[in-house]
Amino acid sequence: MAPVARPRVASPVMIGREPELAALVELVHALRPDVAATALVSGRAGMGKTRLIAEASRRWREEGARTLIGRCVPVEGTPYAPLVTSLRAALPSNAPLLRMLASQHAVSRQELFDALGSALAGLSARAPLILVVEDLHWSDRATRDALTYVLTQPFGGRLGMVGTYRSERSASPADLSGFADALSRDGPITWLTLEPLTPAQVGDLAVAITRARPTYLESASLHRRTGGIPLLVEEVLALGGTGLPDHLRAIFVTRVAEQGGAVAAALQVVAVAGHCDEMLVADALDVDLPGVADVLGRARDADLVVVDREGYRFRHDLLREAAYDEIPPGRRRELHRRVAELLSSRGTVDPAVLAGHWHLAGDRERVAVTSMAAAEQAELVHAPVAAHHHYERVVDAWPELGAPARRTCGPRDELLRRAAYAADRAGMFARAVELTELRVVAGGGTPADHALRWERLGRYRWEAGDGHGSRAAYEQAVRVLPADAPAAVRATVLSGLAWHLAQSFRSEEAKPLVAEALAACETVDDPGVRWQVHLAQGIAWLGTGTGHAALAESCRLATAVGAGERVVFSRLWLNISEQRRGRDAEREPNLRTALRAAAAEGLASGMEAAPRYMLAEFLGETGRWDEAVEELELNVGRLHVTGVPALFSWGYLARLTALRGDLVAAEQALERTRVLTARAPQQPVPLAAALVGRAERLLWEARVDEAVAVAREAVQLGSVDAYEAAEPLAVLCRAEADRAEQRVRHGSVPDAGVHGGLSTRLNSVRPHPAPRVRAFVATCEAELRRLCGERSAAPWEAAVQAWQVAGDPYREACARWRLAWALTADRSGRAEAAAQLGRAHDTATRLGALPLARAAERFATRARLPLGPSRPVREEPSLVAGLTAREMEVLPLLAAGHSNAEIAQILVMSPRTAGVHVSRILHKLGATRRAQVAGLARRTGLLEA
Repeated sequence: MAPVARPRVASPVMIGREPELAALVELVHALRPDVAATALVSGRAGMGKTRLIAEASRRWREEGARTLIGRCVPVEGTPYAPLVTSLRAALPSNAPLLRMLASQHAVSRQELFDALGSALAGLSARAPLILVVEDLHWSDRATRDALTYVLTQPFGGRLGMVGTYRSERSASPADLSGFADALSRDGPITWLTLEPLTPAQVGDLAVAITRARPTYLESASLHRRTGGIPLLVEEVLALGGTGLPDHLRAIFVTRVAEQGGAVAAALQVVAVAGHCDEMLVADALDVDLPGVADVLGRARDADLVVVDREGYRFRHDLLREAAYDEIPPGRRRELHRRVAELLSSRGTVDPAVLAGHWHLAGDRERVAVTSMAAAEQAELVHAPVAAHHHYERVVDAWPELGAPARRTCGPRDELLRRAAYAADRAGMFARAVELTELRVVAGGGTPADHALRWERLGRYRWEAGDGHGSRAAYEQAVRVLPADAPAAVRATVLSGLAWHLAQSFRSEEAKPLVAEALAACETVDDPGVRWQVHLAQGIAWLGTGTGHAALAESCRLATAVGAGERVVFSRLWLNISEQRRGRDAEREPNLRTALRAAAAEGLASGMEAAPRYMLAEFLGETGRWDEAVEELELNVGRLHVTGVPALFSWGYLARLTALRGDLVAAEQALERTRVLTARAPQQPVPLAAALVGRAERLLWEARVDEAVAVAREAVQLGSVDAYEAAEPLAVLCRAEADRAEQRVRHGSVPDAGVHGGLSTRLNSVRPHPAPRVRAFVATCEAELRRLCGERSAAPWEAAVQAWQVAGDPYREACARWRLAWALTADRSGRAEAAAQLGRAHDTATRLGALPLARAAERFATRARLPLGPSRPVREEPSLVAGLTAREMEVLPLLAAGHSNAEIAQILVMSPRTAGVHVSRILHKLGATRRAQVAGLARRTGLLEA
């Protein structure tokens, strides 16, 4: 068939996207130093996302901003592709950052991400910089982790990021949702969704392309057949607009066929390669270069392909998919093989790309060899998800590999070890367990090697939430450990079991093992082994000077070797040590450091979840409940964490929601905590916390006998550690005092033995030096006096003072509420009682602690005490939108049109925090712009009409 000349397909002007373009242009004006701005553009394939970005880029340049554009690629296991392609246009080819991203310069993941942030800050120092990442639906996790890090850490410069993705083909809803949520915590996101064109806009597009105005009926017909999708409209018009098949694939194939067989053959190579130059096409088809250049020129003139600095590619991925699917299967495999051979001969191609071609060519031997190389490269650039993907390909191909390929890939045991490690770092804990179990079953090597396999299995099972299985694996590791094992192996295995025992609150059993590990470690230079031994020592001696020094040494070792996950582990336990020693001022900075290190490791690694729930615990203890709930909800609701982090997150959330009076949320969280505790009974603390919340809620509801039973269960679970025992014991003392008062009111005699039993338990807690424990002890002592029928103010004054030292406003408010009760026993104390009750009510109102606030109101009514100028009690959060109490404060200001800065000033918060709340409100209400909030909030009943 002779080539057919057609007018160009793409419209010279953009049609129907003016509001979206205006929103993107406005993004430049929102850029501030250290506050990145983000926009995410979604739409079905062919809606014009790339065209919108091209127009926005032109407008950004007119506004004095610089634009870097990178595209994600549909090749699995290719980390940082859009960052590399965008930065090549801005940095010298020998720039250290480009070498790091290409695995030519070994650094830690945090050093890599810090270098990326510094480079972008430098590029945006003089003028605003917009980093565009197209096709996020193909993004790899390492790229999303890097973007999250640089956009949420304070690197300076005026940086914005615009991402596009196909709404019907996202990487995974959870992946992109977690990515967006992580970005929204540091500032609002502009959400843009491209909808189909209207019939009138379809007519305007036809005019722009054909220079002839269609009739209304012709526009309506074209709109009906194309669904208003701009790409489909352009393709239909390219073939004349009438009498054509409705399916895009058929339309495009017809257009290719019109250009002749030579063009069709060249486009087959481009479809297989994805992005290539004319030399590769010529070599693949074994034809002369000038002829291929002419053929590709015709394809470009027909708007079938576009050309850029990387070579030729289809002007839209849908068109590439259509061309690719038309290639017969045998021919497709042949072309993949030929392209792989040609790329291999060039010697500079990403092994992940080669692995993909060999995989589609069906050559398992070469798939394994190139996948192994790709996995090793992914490890060098700290992309564990990509590394795991490639290792799994080799594991899958292993049974069919010949001896040469197996020699190249190395021993199977080492392959499984590396695959398990990559899975663990990627947050795929269950798969890490499965791969390590394969190692254990296969055996081989020395007895010391076998002991190390069991030790790793113990760690992975723990992270997967299998406490029983973890203990069994660690104990088996010690059993099979030979007496003459190398010192490093001996130290690793013994400290592994010691770590497990200490984490399970069996420190006395752990200490002899730690001593042996320390002795073995004296001749070991490996910082990784020494880190694990010092970590185990710090946990076994937790809360002491020895333990704190050991944890500080583990932090130093982890930082020295640049091991991000080890830095996180050490700082988590350092936080607990600081908590036990009463050094609360150091906890938040330490946890923020851990979060920064965890952010560099990536959201999905599971590393960020642990410092986040510990930070939530600290925030809850210091009266920052809204922030605590946000951190916990991020873990359980959007990051979908598993294992031990999930257990603690649900347990702490159960307690906090119960103290706020949210019955449904508290019971749901408690049930999840029970389920997770059944798998990891060595960690009873989260369930104890959840039960504390339930017991207190029952007490506020005057369901005293039920509260006593629940509190006793919490005390039993918390008795593993004096620090953890204090809170459940205080709640039990309160419950028993309430029951004693109840029995007296009903003419019964309280149980005389209860006081003695509680006093005995209190004596075991009393020596602990932490201010928080001392405050609980003071509360217990006051409750025991109440249990005996005393109504004295002195013990409650001591409790108030202790809680002021400990820094917990909620517990202080509870003590003030009881102090008011004690003061009303004497008429002379009524004025002071009113003041104490007013302060308790004010704190409860601020925190959203509804049960306490209502109890204060009831007592004020009963005792005829004025509460003073306290704020009104908050109502429970709306179930329609799921807004938090703080978001309910922001909502009316947002609906009234206030800016983030104005909201921050009114509610006494930072503009960044205000932006976080605004972004979350928009997300929960399903709004894409601030102007929509007022109407949506009124329709859902959140604001008065």
